[in-house]
Parts: sequence; structure tokens; C-alpha cells
Amino acid sequence: MTNGARTWCTRAAVAMLALFCLLFLPLAHARPLPAAYQCTSAPLYAAAGWQHATNGTILLQSEFDACWIRIDELPRAGEQLTVKNGWADVILYDAQGQVLAHGNRNGARMNAVVSANHVMIRSDAGWRAPLYVRVATRMENIPIPVAVSIGAQAAAAVLDADRRQINISLAVTVAVLVVALFSAAFSIVLRDGAYAWMALYLALTVVIRVFNSAEPLIFTLTSDFEHPRLVWRLMYPLINAVWMLAYARMGDFSLHVPRINRLCQLTAILFLLLVPVFLIDPLLGVRSNVALILLLTYPLLLSGCWLAWRKGSVAAGILLLSNLILAGFWAPGQFNLLWPTETLSRFIAQNSQLGSLSSVLGVASDLLMPLLFCVALVMRTLTLKRAAVRLLSYDALTGMPNREHIRRTGAALLSTHPALAVLVLNIERFRSINGALGPEIGDQLLVVTGSRLAAIDGAHVGRLHADQFCLLWPDMTQLAELRQRIERDFSRPVDVHGQMVDLTLSIGVACATAVPATMAQLLRRAETALDTGRTLHLPWVEYRAEQEHDLRADLGLLSEIHRAVSEGELRMYLQPKVHLYDGAVTSAEALVRWYHPVRGNVAPAEFIPFAEQTGRIHLITQWMLGEAMRLTARLRAQGTPLQISVNISTADLAKAGFVESVEALCTQCGALPADIRLEVTESGAMQDPAAALLIMFRLRRDGFSLSIDDFGTGYSSLAYLQKMPVAELKIDRSFIRDVEPGTDAAVLLHSTIELGHRLGLSVVAEGAETAAEWDLLVVLGCDYVQGYYAARPMPVAQFLQWRDTCVPFEAKHVRALPA
Repeated sequence: MTNGARTWCTRAAVAMLALFCLLFLPLAHARPLPAAYQCTSAPLYAAAGWQHATNGTILLQSEFDACWIRIDELPRAGEQLTVKNGWADVILYDAQGQVLAHGNRNGARMNAVVSANHVMIRSDAGWRAPLYVRVATRMENIPIPVAVSIGAQAAAAVLDADRRQINISLAVTVAVLVVALFSAAFSIVLRDGAYAWMALYLALTVVIRVFNSAEPLIFTLTSDFEHPRLVWRLMYPLINAVWMLAYARMGDFSLHVPRINRLCQLTAILFLLLVPVFLIDPLLGVRSNVALILLLTYPLLLSGCWLAWRKGSVAAGILLLSNLILAGFWAPGQFNLLWPTETLSRFIAQNSQLGSLSSVLGVASDLLMPLLFCVALVMRTLTLKRAAVRLLSYDALTGMPNREHIRRTGAALLSTHPALAVLVLNIERFRSINGALGPEIGDQLLVVTGSRLAAIDGAHVGRLHADQFCLLWPDMTQLAELRQRIERDFSRPVDVHGQMVDLTLSIGVACATAVPATMAQLLRRAETALDTGRTLHLPWVEYRAEQEHDLRADLGLLSEIHRAVSEGELRMYLQPKVHLYDGAVTSAEALVRWYHPVRGNVAPAEFIPFAEQTGRIHLITQWMLGEAMRLTARLRAQGTPLQISVNISTADLAKAGFVESVEALCTQCGALPADIRLEVTESGAMQDPAAALLIMFRLRRDGFSLSIDDFGTGYSSLAYLQKMPVAELKIDRSFIRDVEPGTDAAVLLHSTIELGHRLGLSVVAEGAETAAEWDLLVVLGCDYVQGYYAARPMPVAQFLQWRDTCVPFEAKHVRALPA
């Protein structure tokens, strides 16, 4: 609990103690009159069987309709006869059975004043002892399980005491109404239903107070006011249902104690089900209502408030205090109402201090409840404010500091750690994992990544956005140890609901240098290094100033792609695919080159990756397809057909209307679909395997040939590879470079070639640059070879000339056709 919360709780406790001390000050009490009594169901009082009560306190026995009290000593001059029990129906008789006075809370009065706690009967000099008082033990067939006290007191003292209590009740009613209005205003402004439930609960308590206090507030000898009994019956189960929901919402039970919250909702429903019971049988309805309060409501609310308070809900602690006061005031009488045993009733009646304590608790609850509710509202509002501040500084999923918080932390560290290193970390293939395994597993991976990074001693870690994290390391001279720790921690796969997932990070690093830099600048530099590493497929890249220049240059090139396409700055190059059986060249791969008017020749690696990331690659793809289709149409018309392979990016596959655009372009160029082979990278096809399969099948039905490019570098499974409608498998250069016969690498290469053949695919080896590599591919049974050993990519005219003069290619390296 915060210091502010402790201060509020301490002040509330001190106020309650001070109030108790004030309430226990000596007050004027009625002088008890000795009396005798008997309880009976007979319509008239009897003459025998009286029990004596020297202190004037008589225990009502609810199994009888009424109790008769015989008064042998009359009030003195200036005193009035008082019957302390505000709910009683009191009738005063003389010895001859004539009615002298009548006092009733429901309006029947004669020579009597009915207040909140007393029926005061005006004494008459003509009275003669003994007098008989009939006190009803039931109200609307509902037992009144309390005692009454017969006494004599000066009228002014009784009226002053009652007026004082009435004023307190009136003030409390107004205070509760004000709190209810404030709570309603809070619910509207903050759009929080908890305040609305509390406002409804407080408003209902105001209605109950008005019903219970209307007659004493009028305080006249005669009144025509009558209780609207139907509303009174329905009000109690309704207010108790709202009570459960309001306390559960204000105490944040759903967050801290969800099981108790569900039980509170169930109990509220049970209270509402009591409404018809109240209408049919008031006694059964009251007892059921009380049973729910004693057996469910109080235990649930007390335990829920206690647990929620222990878990950080200060409002729940305030509500716990109010519940304890209510329990002290209401529980004893309700126990006796539910189980009206004579032992318990007599114990309460004979121990007057318990009655005084109950009265004190009742007044204390009247005075403190509005204060406590105000404090609860304030504390809940402060809690919501702190939660809002936390939301602005912390990530909701991982609970880690967000970008703004980590920026502030880094700025503070820079002043004390001049060698600060800022790392920006990105989860590789996260989009693929999230799409293939679902967002729930993706969220768990983010949580695990954050927890593993946070476990590094001395590191300050936060989540920037999506799958990107930031780590602040105070000493850049220890980056090597940090890198080893990260690689070791993330070498273990993550088990998420039985699914084992590898976690691999790409990391960009920026270090504070002699030239002062702000935290924002270091963060941007680390992100620049990360982008460079992702482009070059490097797991760890440290920032250099040249990267900034390269990035600006790359961004400048991206803005010029439209112009490059429209003004003819792009060129199509062709690299032949040599058939190893006969040295024929019937196909080639199309590659793009950019002749920039200022920068000259721009390598594909300088603009293709960034064009893919920004989605502008489709402009280049459309241009390449158009060039390839026009060339194949011309060559077929000349009788020298050539199949041209064109690379298709992931962004192209995901673009709406891609298939339709390819079909329209092919028709426009007059090309044959079979002369175009579309190469899809293995990793690109696995970004969204299901969608990629649909597009590939549509292209295959249109007559286009398909190829899997860079096989072995992605994460495809044999199941998906078997489903793909491809005709060709291209083995990546990394499987061929420097492979020696008889080595494990040669075995792996041979297995890959055999796999392609078993799937009915032709196999192309990319990147054969030496005669040794070429010879090995011949021995291993590869179908086609593409690489520098045969020819580099060439402009179209140069390629056609090369094909006319160099085909069949290198006959000495061509494998003989099988017999």
C-alpha cells in the first residue's frame, strides 16, 4: 500500500475513534420503572402468571402475538411515560381496560409521540396504578426480536435526544445523497460502471432512510403518513443485490478475486429471486433475505474486500471498514430474527452495554459511511489515475517499460554511464510464427522474450513496439559478454502449450561516443543498425555513420522507383540455365539492373530489399513481367522459343488482384503462359502458406510454370512442398559453394537433388562458379546449372548472341543421356 493510502486509512481510523469517544459521553437516560410482564396470544391481558422486571427491560417473545406489561409505579410530575422500542405497536390501558394512549409507527396515534426510538406517552394526573401496556411482537407478521424498556423521563430530554438523532439521520441522508450524486457524476465523466453501481446503491439507501425516518422527521402528535408497504418489501432484496454488485465493482473483485466476484454476482441474482417471495410471504421473505446476508453476503464481502485490499485495492480496504461497522450494527438483531431463541434474546436484553454498543455502531455507521464512501471514491479514482499513468509508461502485454519510459531511463543513465550501449532487438520470423501458430502463441513468445532479456543482470529492458525490444547496457566495453549471454539464453527453444518454437534475434547496437548524443539519437542509430543487419541477414550489427548515409541514399532511391520505371532506367538481364544432359539452353532467369542518371549502375542489393519492405517491389515485378513476356512472344514468333524465369516477391503474392494483373499483362503482350516461369522464394511462400498455395494453383491453372527459389534457406516442410504445384526446385548457392566429393555437404546436396526428383521436379543448382562444382553437380545427377562458370547475367542482346555461339555449352562437362 502506498504512503498516501496509509495516511487516508489512518485518518479514517482516528476519526472513527474520536466519534466513538463522543458517542460514549454520558447522556440523559430514562429512569426505569419496575414492571411485571407476560406474553400471550389472548386478546385481553390475564390476571395471573406475571414475571417481574425490576429494571424495566422486558424481553419480547415473538412466538406470541403480544406481550403485556403491568406498571405499578407511575411517572413523577414533569415526567412522561416512555416505551423504548420505536418499531413497537404500543397501546396503554387502565385497570378497567380503557385505552388511554396509542402509539404506532404506521400512523395510529392517540396521546402519544412516536420518535425513532421511543413511544412517548403524555402522563395524566388522573391516572391510577396499575396501568397496562400492550406491546405487539410482530409487524406485518414479521417478528420484532428485541426488548422494550419502560421508563419515565422529562419530555424535553426525550425530545432533545430524539431531535439530535433525527438531525444526525437527516444530515447523513443528505450526505449520502451528495455522495451518490458525486458518484453518478464520476461514472459519467470517467465512463466507469463501478461508480454507477455505487451511485445506485447510495440512492437506494437514501430511499430506505426516507421510508424509515419520514414519521420522526414530521414529529407531530398526529400524522396521516403511511408506509407504502409494497415498495418497502421490494426495496430490501433490491438494495442488497445492488449492494453486492456495487462493492464488488468498487473493490475491483474481478481483477483481484475473480472467484469471489462471480459468487457476488450469483448472490445478487438470489436476492432478486426473493422479490416474489416478499410479495407472497413477508416473514419468509425477510428471513430468506437475512439468511443470505448472514451466510453469503457478509462473508463474501468481508473476505473479498480483505483479499482485494491485500492485493493493492485501497478502495476495498475502505469498504472493508464500512462492512465491519455494518456487521457490528446489524448482525446481532438479524441473528435473532433468523433464529429467535430465547437464550440469545435474553442475553442481549440482560446486557444493556451490548445494546448501547449496537446503538453506537448504528450512529457511527450513519456518520462514517458517507465519509468512507467518499474516501473509497477518491482512492479508486487515484488508483485509476495511477493505472492510466502506468499504461502510458508500461507495455500492457509484457508489463515492461514502453518506448517513452525506456527513453527516459536511457536519458537518465547517460548522465551517469557515458559508455552506455543501446541495443534494439527484433524477433526473426515473428510474423510467420504469429500467422502459422496464432496470436496467442505469438503473445506468449513476446512475454518469454521480454522475461529472458529482463533476466540479464545490469540490463534495463523495454518493449518498443510489436516484436521489437530495447536493452540498455551500461558498459559498452562488455558487449562481447552481453552478446554471448543473449545467444546462450535464446539458444533454448520455447515450449508454448506443447509447441516448441525457436527464438532468434536480430540486434542493432549503438554506443555512446566522444561526441555527445541524446537517448533519442542512440535509439534511432540502433534501429538503423538493426535495419542494416536485417537487409544483410546479419544477427548482430553495430552502428556506423556510413549506415546513416546508406539509409538516406536508399530512401532517396525508393522515392525514385516510379521515375525509373516510367522513364526506362531499368534494364532486364538474362542468366542462362544450362541443361546438364545435352548442354542446351532453353531457359534463363531474368534479373533487373538500374542505370541511374546520377549514381550510375545501382546494384539490386541496394534497392530490392527496401522495395520489398515498402511494398514498391510490385512496380519492378510488373515491369519485369512485361519485358519478359514481350521477349518470349518475339522469340517464339522467330522460332527460337525461350522460357524466362521471373522472381515473385512475398509482397506480390499478398497484393490483391495480382493473378488478374499477370493474366491481363500476358494477354496484352501476346505471350504464351508456358514461356514464363514464376520463381517464388521458399521463405516467401511460407509467410502465409495457405494463401500462397491458392495463388500458386490459380497461376498454374492459367498455364504459368512455377519454381521454388533458394530452397534450403527457408522453413518449409515437406508436407507443404508436396502440395505446391511447382515444376522446378532451385538449390541455393550456400549448398554448392566449396563442396568436396565424399563430404557430408556432398551427401546433403545429393539428398536434396534426389528429394526433388522423387517429388517429380526438375532441379536447378544456382551459383556454380568453378569447374569442380560443375563436375560434382554432373556426378550427383542435377538437371540444370546456373552460375558464373557458364555465364554471368547479360543484357538481352548479348545473351541472344551468347546462346547462338556457345550452345550446346561445354560438351565435355555434359552428362551423357541415359540409353
